[in-house]
Formats: sequence, C-alpha cells, structure tokens
Amino acid sequence: MTLPEVSLKEVRYLLVDDGIFWDPQRVLSGNDLKNPEGDAIYLHNQNQDPSPESAIPFSTYDGMALKNIFHEALGMEVYVLSSKNRFSEIIESRMKVLNIAGYFPNLGDRMRFLEQFRQKHDCNFRNLLYFGNDEAILETTRNDNGPIVVTERPVTAPSTQYFSLKRPHMLRQFANRYVMALPQIVQLLEVLRQDTTTPITSLHKNSKPTLILDIDGTCTDAAMIFATDDSRWKRFSKRDIAAIKRWNQAGNYVFFVTGENGFIPYRLAALTETPESHVFTDAGNRKRSIVSALCQKYDINFSDIAYVGDDINDFGVMESLVQHHGWIACPSTAIPIIQTIPRVHILQSTGGDGAIAEAISLFSKNT
Repeated sequence: MTLPEVSLKEVRYLLVDDGIFWDPQRVLSGNDLKNPEGDAIYLHNQNQDPSPESAIPFSTYDGMALKNIFHEALGMEVYVLSSKNRFSEIIESRMKVLNIAGYFPNLGDRMRFLEQFRQKHDCNFRNLLYFGNDEAILETTRNDNGPIVVTERPVTAPSTQYFSLKRPHMLRQFANRYVMALPQIVQLLEVLRQDTTTPITSLHKNSKPTLILDIDGTCTDAAMIFATDDSRWKRFSKRDIAAIKRWNQAGNYVFFVTGENGFIPYRLAALTETPESHVFTDAGNRKRSIVSALCQKYDINFSDIAYVGDDINDFGVMESLVQHHGWIACPSTAIPIIQTIPRVHILQSTGGDGAIAEAISLFSKNT
C-alpha cells in the first residue's frame, strides 16, 4: 500500500494523550515484579530492595521517538495530556526523564484544552500534531480544520491529516513510516555514522570473540517500568542472562553499551559475570566511538565482534561494523532502519525474550 504523504513543516507542538503512552491493562503489581512467572526476571535501579504497590511499563521505543526524533531532531515541544487516574505521579516521573515540556493531568474536555493551548501559544491547529482518540478532536480533523491526528480509530481513506495506527509503539510506528526520510533525520543518521575521535580500522590479529550489546529492546522487552515508590525496573530473560554468563566463563569479552544510566546495567553485569569496566552507560549517539575505542584498548579485531542492537542509536555502529566484517544482529522487534542494514541477522526472538541467547548461538557457529 502506498503511504500518504505527510508534511510536518508547520508542526511546532506534539500533544500526546497518556492513554497512547501506557496501557491500563498492563499495570504490574509488586508481586509481579518480585516473583515473575516463566523466563522473566526484573532488575531495579535502587540501592535498597524496593516494595512498590504497582508499576506501569512504558514503551522505550515511544520514549526514544519522543525525545530523539520529535523533540531533538524535529524541534517539536512535547506535551502529555492525561485524564484523572491514580497513576499521575508515575506518568509525570516518566515525562521528566524524557524532558517533556509539559504534563497536564486531570483533563476533561480535550478540545477546549486545545483551543486554550492554541491561544496561549499563538498558533493555529496546523502547528499541532496530536496522538489520541478524543472524538471532538477527530471530528475537527475530519472537517480539515484541525491538527494532524494519529489515532487508533479506523480510517477508511488515509489522508495527510488523519492517520490510524495500532498499539504498541504508536509514536515509534509513525516515525518509522512518515518521518525517517525527513532532512533532519537524515542529518541525525549522518551524525551516527561519524567518528571524529578514533578511525575504524582492523589492526589486530587473534583477538578474543567479543559480544557488544545494547540493552533496551535487545536484552529487555523495550519497556521502562516506573513504580509507585519511585523505583524503576526492566524485564530480562533468564535464558539471555545464562547465555551471556556462559560466554564470559568461556573467556570471551562482553561489553554493554547503552543509553541507560543508573544501576540496572551494572546489576545485569553482575548477574552475567561481566566486569563493571565493560559497562558503558549514557552512550547515546557515542556508540560508534565507544566501540572503536574498545577495539583499540583491548586489541579487538572487528571481524571478531558480534553486536546486537535494535534502535536508531545503534544504526551508525552497526553499519560501520558490517562494512568492516563484523557480525551484527537485531531482534525481530527492531525498528525497520536497523532490519534493513545489509547482512544484518534478523533474529526470530524478540528483545528480552531470548534474542541474546539466539544471537550467541548463531555467532558461535561463525567463530
């Protein structure tokens, strides 16, 4: 199907209903986190053992899209709109992490809010991009006088103003389909390809097989879990943890290179017997430089590297590695731009559910 064209040139503000950003059906209890069933294990970011009453999983993919794509690359101010619910403090905590411009809890009439917002910011409806299901706003859009709308409601004829997507990760889906070819995003991809500190070269022989892992969406299920006691959690697979541990015990290298900060990456390292010095947090757009520096420091040949990633910040390093005979893979849930990198191994497993164990098994056959 040919996708409709969308113009975001006039859009200055992105408004997201919190119902798009979290699912009331997925709320977890404290017991769910501490005593999960099956293959799951949850790790937290607190010094002491937390005891939350409940917690909400938020999409990491949506968070990355909001922060890195819509806000930083496209220059939009992002606001979250919320009806009255008992989780407003959790939602607000998540918004602060993403540097959201404003959070409006306990809203009733969304259309009235948009009118007030438009007057306050001296803008027209064409300056607004709205993610939500409010019927009054959708009706205004159908009359071609409202903002650009992304909704879960069915659309018989997609237009340049009204888009229908299904959960999960609606913000990420919209970015994947309609935003990635925009000049600002092309420029971001060029930044991710650059490495002004250390050139990519393969100088070393007989280096150790090396596993370099992104965490969010590869080792985890692409959810950041915020709890009522301010603790934060992520879900991992016991199979993945066991596979990484065996890889370390065999005398190979493991490095975690993640945009995450805090304790969770180090807890993962402890469980997998990975040295703390092999954990690189808050990596953001520096992943390519970090990997290049690791190869220099530890005498690693690029052809001995297996890198597993899933989102836009992994793009530059994965593209460079495959050009220099490295081995790259992504979970089946990775974003399309990662899945289309030449010679990437698209795993059958999803992130946080055996993708790392599968990648290690495949890479071991090549070493």
